Amino acid sequence: MRQSATPGLANRFLAGSAAAVALFSLAACAAKGHDLSQINFRPLSANPRIVLMPPDIRYYLLTAGGHPELHAEWTGEAQSVFSNTALDIARAKGVDLVVLGRNDISPLTLQYEGLHAAVGEAVIEHALGSAALPSRDTNLASSWTLGPGVRELSKQSGADYGLFVHYRENQASGGRIAFAILAAAAKTPIPTGSSHGFVSLIDLETGNIAWFGVISGDMREVEGANAVAGWIFDGLPFLKSTAGGHAPE
Repeated sequence: MRQSATPGLANRFLAGSAAAVALFSLAACAAKGHDLSQINFRPLSANPRIVLMPPDIRYYLLTAGGHPELHAEWTGEAQSVFSNTALDIARAKGVDLVVLGRNDISPLTLQYEGLHAAVGEAVIEHALGSAALPSRDTNLASSWTLGPGVRELSKQSGADYGLFVHYRENQASGGRIAFAILAAAAKTPIPTGSSHGFVSLIDLETGNIAWFGVISGDMREVEGANAVAGWIFDGLPFLKSTAGGHAPE
């Protein structure tokens, strides 16, 4: 009896796990379409040359214990797909865009990639979030800057502005999902994934942020990358903004 009951219990658990995986997957997909926020710091000149810096996009797989491990394949796919899609959209809109690939990255590019990540987090916390800085006008371009050293990037690319993209996504592994199912049964919910990202248009003469937006979407696929890149270029100050800053569904 025990021998026949055990497989039945296992099958029921696996069936429940499969259903839970499907629910987690649907929830993850639904979360991609949330609204985007943006701040326009100042108007730009008509049709400037923009350099798309190598997209700082990274995908991680959450282990059963919740430790994020970089997923190199997903990360590479997202970086490539987003760059190609952004270039296609820019050309269709008549935007003068130069794209730097990961093969073109330099120590200076890496330095400003990290600085942009730090400044962007500060913008989200102190300009978009609840932790406003009372002593500063957070809508002034000079309040948020990467510094005038970015002129070197302008010299290297011949661009007027730099488009910096920062995005992180954690997705649950099978082990993490199984652990979440067990934890849910014990009424102890645990996180199974998250996404977080933003994009900045940087004046390469001053280093100041000219435009900033919060982004979310699965950029490993053309459809997701197209939605994100399309929203970005629709929102840039020198183009006609659409939908009041809302992400495509």
